Amino acid sequence: MGKETPLSIDSNLPSPNLFDARISRRDFLKLSGLSLAALGVGAELQIHAIGVLAEQIRDRETASLDNDSFIDVNRDKLSKVRLGCSFAPEQFGLSLATIDEDKTNGKLDNALDALRFGVEHLNIKQVRLGIRWNNSVDQNGDLDFKLYEPFLDYCMKNKVDICLNTGIKVFRWPEDHVPDGLIAENALVKHSNVYSQSDLARKSLDHTQDLFDFLIQRYGDEVITRITTLQPENEPFDGFGKHGFKMDPEYLKEFINLCLSYFPNSNILINSSDPSIFDQASRIFSSVERDNPQTRGTLISGYDYYPNHPKYPIIPIVGMVDAISLSKIFLGDQYAKNISGAKKRGFKIEITEGQAEPWGNIQLPGNSATAFKFMILRSINNVLDTTENSVIGIWGLEYLYQIAVSGNTTIEHERIFDLIQKINGGNVISLKDW
Repeated sequence: MGKETPLSIDSNLPSPNLFDARISRRDFLKLSGLSLAALGVGAELQIHAIGVLAEQIRDRETASLDNDSFIDVNRDKLSKVRLGCSFAPEQFGLSLATIDEDKTNGKLDNALDALRFGVEHLNIKQVRLGIRWNNSVDQNGDLDFKLYEPFLDYCMKNKVDICLNTGIKVFRWPEDHVPDGLIAENALVKHSNVYSQSDLARKSLDHTQDLFDFLIQRYGDEVITRITTLQPENEPFDGFGKHGFKMDPEYLKEFINLCLSYFPNSNILINSSDPSIFDQASRIFSSVERDNPQTRGTLISGYDYYPNHPKYPIIPIVGMVDAISLSKIFLGDQYAKNISGAKKRGFKIEITEGQAEPWGNIQLPGNSATAFKFMILRSINNVLDTTENSVIGIWGLEYLYQIAVSGNTTIEHERIFDLIQKINGGNVISLKDW
């Protein structure tokens, strides 16, 4: 089994860091043990932490294998996985206010080509689209879907399974994409809970109902088949975003019931980047299933996996520890607990966002095949129930497309594209024929 030549360590990352191949396994574990001792961590926790970190190092070493060897070693687990993606046309400068202009200046075509790149070149067949509230209503507050219509048209035509994210919180910063004035009108402050009877919640549900009415009218019964998953609110229990809103469970359950009334056979996704709150999704699922027994097996717990955080590399040792290891050391194995809960209660698990684009000074995701394989490997070895079919959603398709057409593609990017194609299988359109 061959190993790839690793991408040189980015100069923005202090040494040591998560992907620094210059430090040995022995030295890393020794340094970690000394650091934990210096922090006053007890011997039992030190031993536990060293075991967790040893697993991370083994995954890091396996991730450095060439693509074919990597697939061979993990063939059984990977056979249950397909790579999907999130896609936001706004990443290409599109907005409802400028969409007519964008049809002539090339921005719309560029964004559509990015989606085509994912579906036709990488053979991605599961796409999450976020319908931002403030980009889907006109100045009078009435539904206007013309920004998103070309992308939904494309997905419908090409038989793509669509996950539709709607609500107050939709993926990509600033997360809460609310029409101007509504937050001020509701006198909401940062980290507010959004309750079911609040004016903002009622207007959000009204907007979603208008959206669903439009989709049924525009696309007919086919849209019920193609929208295989609905995501009411992105990271509803995480206080992440410009305003840090959290969704009250009663509001979320009402939102889920609205989704099921229009799309009774669709999956329902609740995601989080914090494994300590997996149980909140589990409790929601239990409640929904009691009221709707047919939803057993259609509810999905999603994890947003970002191996490292821009703040971590500046902290000694922490910069070498990924989010999964940190959680397992200090919170216990919430991932195994979630898998056990899924088996007992009949819900599914996915990686909703698997980092494949740079974030701040973290430059390797999206630029290193080893980093990409590490993300996949950590997901299948820790988060997913590999006895069941599941999806790892690539976070950064827009970035990968821009690299692919920029003329700055490296061997690392080619390896990432090759791995996605091999995991997803099927026929693809070559970039040279694009």
